[in-house]
Formats: sequence, structure tokens, C-alpha cells
Amino acid sequence: MTSARLGIADLTVRKVATAAGRSTMCVYTKFGNRRGMVEAVYESLVDDLVAEITPPAGSRPDALVEGWALALRDWSMRHPEPYRLVFDYPLGQFEVSDDVRIAAIDRVVAVPAEQIGAERAHRVWATCHGLLALERAYGARKPTWSGSPSLLAYYRSTLRDLLEDR
Repeated sequence: MTSARLGIADLTVRKVATAAGRSTMCVYTKFGNRRGMVEAVYESLVDDLVAEITPPAGSRPDALVEGWALALRDWSMRHPEPYRLVFDYPLGQFEVSDDVRIAAIDRVVAVPAEQIGAERAHRVWATCHGLLALERAYGARKPTWSGSPSLLAYYRSTLRDLLEDR
């Protein structure tokens, strides 16, 4: 059972145990409590994201970072609710500490940081995350403030500007 099927707020030990055909004791033994179970779901989402945004080695650094950023965008568009859970929703309501989110951001940013350094990678991450929030808000509508033909084109041109330090 995933948070996407249940909704993270409704993710209870009993519901997970029932869906998995296990006893609640089995779930408590594995995770300790609801918080441990929710953190495991959260970390599993981060594992999936990091696996998909890690580009193959061998290209020049800017191409690897661009591949990472486009894969991040793709994952966020295909998985909008998991993306929001990992990076946007207040975690306290799910009994998950902010340290878990910081660790998730660090894991995501580690991919480009290997190529362009931590500070620059965080700048790229923050810009990408903000642009993704705009894209989710606008949906298919083209914003009037952008001369780009689409938000994807705007995302790409902004990324190129960042990588070229413009």
C-alpha cells in the first residue's frame, strides 16, 4: 500500500497491516511506530526520485546537471503528489521531522553537486524547485510574463542561464 493510494494523512498502521496481509504487530516490529512507518514511506519516495534523476556518467558537467534538472522536472510532473509530499507539505502534520526533509534535499542536490559544487547545485535546485511550483500552478496555461513558447522552454532557458552564470 502506498501513500498515493491512501493519502498520507490516512496512513495508519492498521490500514497498512491489513493491506499487506500482516498483523499490526508485524508493522510495529518493522517500523517501531506510525512515525517510523511514515518516514519509511517518505524515504522510499526519495529513493525512487534519486534513482530516476541520477544521470549516467560520462558527459560534461553541464550536460549532466541539465539531465538531472530535466529528470527532476519529469518526475515531479509524473508524480505531483509524491513530489509535494517530499518537498512542499509541512511534515509536522505527518509526524516527520524537518531533518528528514533536509536529508532528502541533500540527497537530491548531491547529484549535481558532484559536478558543479554544493553551493551552485543548491542555487540550481532552488531555482528548479521554484519553477516547478510555477509550472504546477499554471498547468497548461502559458504565463503572460514569459516570452518562451512554454514553461518547459522557460525552465530550460533559465537552467542554461544558471549553468552559464548569466
